[in-house]
Amino acid sequence: MDFKNVATTLRITCVFETQSAQSNALFEKQDEKMAQIIMSQLARTGLRLSVGVKQIRFDNEERCLVEHDGNWALRLSMIFKND
Repeated sequence: MDFKNVATTLRITCVFETQSAQSNALFEKQDEKMAQIIMSQLARTGLRLSVGVKQIRFDNEERCLVEHDGNWALRLSMIFKND
């Protein structure tokens, strides 16, 4: 993240415990509600994300464990490398 350009470079990852919990939340459109709450709370501090919901991602502990041996630093660096 570039602290001189936080609104553009900030990335937020919401982590669910399981793939099932994440899938259920997405199915019920809870991701949209969560993103709106996050953006609203950031806006209250004066920070408006430049591309909004595209800067908010959803993931889960199970996938991190399987795909990156539970190493969140590695997982996030891989996920956001192309942003």
